[in-house]
Amino acid sequence: MNEHDPIYTNDSNNPVKGSDSVINPPEVRSYPKMIFGSNTTILNIEETIFNAGLVVLDMAGTTVADDGAVLAAFHDTAVAMGVNVSSPNFDQMMQYVKETMGQSKITVFEEIFKDKGAATRANDLFEGFYKDQVQRYGVTEIEGASQLFSTLRDRGIKVALTTGFSYETMSLLLEKLSFTIKIDSAICPSATIKGRPEPDMILHTMKILGIDDPRRVVVLGDTPSDMMSGKAAHSALVVGVLSGSGEADELLNAGADVVINSVADLATLFYAFGKSIL
Repeated sequence: MNEHDPIYTNDSNNPVKGSDSVINPPEVRSYPKMIFGSNTTILNIEETIFNAGLVVLDMAGTTVADDGAVLAAFHDTAVAMGVNVSSPNFDQMMQYVKETMGQSKITVFEEIFKDKGAATRANDLFEGFYKDQVQRYGVTEIEGASQLFSTLRDRGIKVALTTGFSYETMSLLLEKLSFTIKIDSAICPSATIKGRPEPDMILHTMKILGIDDPRRVVVLGDTPSDMMSGKAAHSALVVGVLSGSGEADELLNAGADVVINSVADLATLFYAFGKSIL
């Protein structure tokens, strides 16, 4: 991977099929639990899923289990930056961190410290603390993530991941979870690609994967920023999941068309209503 490039793309000679062993959800006997947005119906969802050509998914909290690692890394960063954990300033900072989950980490630090130099130092510390936790305690995928990747790619649907982490941290997670062979691309913010809630990462992903119609794009995430990014990209279906930091009302208010429990439920929907296996 090029450390200066914010994008990972799968250069496999077999870019369509999923993992070596096809993983399908259990027999679909009923719809998964869904909370619909005001303008969404099950018929809308079925039609969008059948016509989908690309699914763009967030990482931490959506496809990658968080277990509090992100907030813990932010906490350790604040301490290392000299913020008094007993002060109102610390409480305000952590509240802002929670409200901006899913956004570019460097952008969050720039807003907190109001100084680019301090933000850069804080971001480097944060990435180091987070990577240390991954190396020390390991990292796991959200249950059903690989199942979803396989279900999608076996139907000729592209799979892409987006994140607010740096390229180095994104690459570490992809490697640790063996996601590189299961997806088509992954992207993070850079000097030229804005992070969420802007639509840049989704739009750039569409470009590099040859998807020119947003009506063929499904976006999945666990934060309001994910929802806003999906809407700004005019994606056909923006799906919130409850496996991360976002609550259902927060996700719906930010533009989610539908909220489900996790990626496993999306796999069930694609298994039921997606195109036939190639």
